[in-house]
Amino acid sequence: MANEYFFKTDNLLIWRPTGTIYIEQIQAFVKFVEDYLATHSSDFMRFIDLSLIEGISVNYEELYSIAANRRDHTNKKFEGVVKLAFYVINALSFGMARMYENLLDSAAFDIRIYYSIKEVSDFLGVDASLLSDS
Repeated sequence: MANEYFFKTDNLLIWRPTGTIYIEQIQAFVKFVEDYLATHSSDFMRFIDLSLIEGISVNYEELYSIAANRRDHTNKKFEGVVKLAFYVINALSFGMARMYENLLDSAAFDIRIYYSIKEVSDFLGVDASLLSDS
């Protein structure tokens, strides 16, 4: 999907994967973030909407590698705290988000996992309409 990730506002990045998530999708998203950060401020929130996924084909080692890379990159380049909110609707998406949160284990990230868009909007301090898929 061409618009799988995009900026809704200058400080709100949304990733909305669909279908089955593969490591290549995660790597492409991380590359997008890192390329953006190379030329812009890193002061933006991330919203990852996992409500449209049907499966996950990513193993522990692959997810660990992504988390270690993000942790090292962020700790070296950013002094604040990045807000990262996951929206999940089932045990599958919750499990993936929770595993990533545990693997990342960095004070540079404030990660929350929610089953409600209202809770996500409250945490990120944005109107819930910004989090819709339109």
